Amino acid sequence: MRHALEGASRGRRLPGGCVSLVGAGPGDPGLVTLKAGQRLWEAGVVYPDALVSRPFPDLCGPHTKRVAVG
Repeated sequence: MRHALEGASRGRRLPGGCVSLVGAGPGDPGLVTLKAGQRLWEAGVVYPDALVSRPFPDLCGPHTKRVAVG
């Protein structure tokens, strides 16, 4: 599995895994920070809750597994 930070940390891989908590802010996907967008795109799994607005899961990469947690 690709590491979520691969490429984000100057190309180096960190051992083990990584968990990132990405906030949705005011709900506008255009206001997501570049780092948050990159983490979503590179994530192996994303756990969006019911408060996440509809466009946010679309920021995930095609390989990202999405698990709704209500």
